[in-house]
Amino acid sequence: AVLGVIAATSAQGPAVPGTGTVVGAITFTDPLPKAEKLLVNQNADICGVTKVSQAFLVSPKTKGLRNMVLSVEGVANPPEPQQAELHVRIAQQKCMYEPHVQVARVGTTLEIVNVDPILHNIHTYLEPSKRTIFNIAQPIQNQANKIVLKDEGLVSVKCDVHNWMSAFIVVTKHSYVAVSDENGLFRIANVPRGRYKLRAWHEELGSIDKEVTVVPGMEARVNFEIGK
Repeated sequence: AVLGVIAATSAQGPAVPGTGTVVGAITFTDPLPKAEKLLVNQNADICGVTKVSQAFLVSPKTKGLRNMVLSVEGVANPPEPQQAELHVRIAQQKCMYEPHVQVARVGTTLEIVNVDPILHNIHTYLEPSKRTIFNIAQPIQNQANKIVLKDEGLVSVKCDVHNWMSAFIVVTKHSYVAVSDENGLFRIANVPRGRYKLRAWHEELGSIDKEVTVVPGMEARVNFEIGK
């Protein structure tokens, strides 16, 4: 994989005193990859015969790469989270996890919902140690459980019943983090003035750090070109 900064410019940004915004796009430069099909070997009547992998999603229109996590590292004394920040949700729906990639702050309550009328379980691991965080069976449709995310780091999510199901939650001690959307775009607001590392992580590509300078009232634009 090749990742490189292709632009770093400034434009008018948020009006929050003393902060700026980090924005950018993740663009895939190689020919568009073919969608990988996942073999369904259980509960095909509910799950379907095949599923499309969510591991590498590129927009045919914009060539933007979805589900890359961008994090501004090294911000001193981040503010305490608002209550609205401390709740995220993951659904077991049509034998896939939705969303596939998300971010959460340490101390966030994760609500886990089984939308399907079959048994799922949610088995989470802290990477790279593979230490189990929790493992919960959900045999009942619309069953919901809530777990507080106490561990900072990368959390991988698997279903032991349906081995193609996977997802990731990046848990941080700050809110200066975002996930690229379906067009490969991201935006991280209210970042204090300073020079930081912008860490980009993707499940297929690993991570890379680039420097970014944030100026109050401005947008620091960092675009990435990526090739497999």
